[in-house]
Amino acid sequence: MLRESFPQWRIFWQFSTWKALQMRGYFARSNRGPGGDVAVFVRESSGIRVVEPRHEERPPWWHAVALVIAEVEGVDGLLRFASAHLAPISPSLREIEAEAFGLLCEHPGPLIAGGDWNAVPAGDAIPDIEGIHPGKARRKQDDRAARALAEYMTDVGAHVRDTVPTVGHTRNDKLAYRCDRVYTTLPLESITGFEVIRDMDPDSDHRPVVARFRLGT
Repeated sequence: MLRESFPQWRIFWQFSTWKALQMRGYFARSNRGPGGDVAVFVRESSGIRVVEPRHEERPPWWHAVALVIAEVEGVDGLLRFASAHLAPISPSLREIEAEAFGLLCEHPGPLIAGGDWNAVPAGDAIPDIEGIHPGKARRKQDDRAARALAEYMTDVGAHVRDTVPTVGHTRNDKLAYRCDRVYTTLPLESITGFEVIRDMDPDSDHRPVVARFRLGT
């Protein structure tokens, strides 16, 4: 899915991820420029066949949503994979983006969506805001978007009761909360695990998360 206007760094990621991981990247262009692009990477040799990318690259999205539709061995119908990055500073815009996810969830086929949701999840303990700028604390503690997402999807980390923060371990302000999460519309019995990776890339201000599912055979 390379386009002629793709920046060189995006072509590099396409090549390097394929070479290192045998995973093909499907990039959605951010409304804020190349630095905010989001992507879904797929290893088709693992029983997954991509049917088509169907990205959301226009407002109301602050950045974009990378959306890939695929056939998965042993699963009836199509499965959709999404990667999202919601607005970093506006709770109101995040809520609009979360409401728009409701439309994505109503499309045929189950959805697995991972991303940087940029505010606290619904139901978690209130993070420590000592020493945090009041404006930032207010914005990041606003859970309207998370509550809207929870109307349609299951927060996998919350479901397995893994509430380890994914941010706040490197930045000076230390506002620790579960910023990076995986949601799904799959049946709960499909969820087999979830974890936050703590010992990888110590210079990043976000920790990777891994969700595991049992799909068909």
